[in-house]
Parts: sequence; C-alpha cells; structure tokens
Amino acid sequence: MAKLDEKWSELQEEILNYVDNLKTSGIILPNIADKLQKEIMNAKSINELLLQLQKIAEKYQAVVEKLIFEKSSPGSSIWMVSKISADGNPVLGEWQFSFDKKKIYNFYIDYPSNMTPEEVEIFNKEFQKIASAS
Repeated sequence: MAKLDEKWSELQEEILNYVDNLKTSGIILPNIADKLQKEIMNAKSINELLLQLQKIAEKYQAVVEKLIFEKSSPGSSIWMVSKISADGNPVLGEWQFSFDKKKIYNFYIDYPSNMTPEEVEIFNKEFQKIASAS
C-alpha cells in the first residue's frame, strides 16, 4: 500500500507541475488551472481524479486558446494578438493588441476609452489610417 501511495504522490506532483506550466505559459486560464490544481490535491486516487477532471470539463467547458504575439514591423511598439483555438483554428472577428504582452486590448471595445493617453498616442502614430477613421 505504501508503494501505491508513493506512486500516487509522484503522479499527483507531475500533474500539478504540468497544469502550472500550462497556466504560466498562458495556454490555460488561471481560474481553471487553480480549480484543476485544487481537485488534483484533493483526489485520493487516479480514478477519483479522472472523475473530478471530467466534472470540471463538463461544468466549465474550458476552451484552451494559444495567444500569438506578432509585430507588424521591427520598430513597432504594439504587439498584434492572434488566438488559436484548442482545435488549432484561428479565432476570427477580434482585433486585439498589446503594448507589453500582458494586458490585451480589443480595438472595438477598448480604443481609446480604456487606454492611457500615452497608449492612445502610440496607437495613433502606428495606425494612422485606422485612428483617423474611427
């Protein structure tokens, strides 16, 4: 029994580290990762863990997305953000950008009211045609 407990502890630690890596790299949303880690810690066996993970997936129906940051030119201060869905297809219909790869703006929602004056100035310089049209 002690050997099984040791193996379970090792597996549990591996899964916790894997979820933490997914969270850190932005592949999985932090709130979902935290919930997964809590369930992993509370599970007493692999069967219980699988059941809990299935419940989480059904309850939250988490969509795992990958963010891609690209600059339109080497001197640009703005990162254009593209999303790739869990099935590998691009997410269309959103125009998102970031100045620091941490805070992501949606042009249609955030420009210019949810941006700092400095960010608006930078955006207007780099996207003159778009800024003058809005």
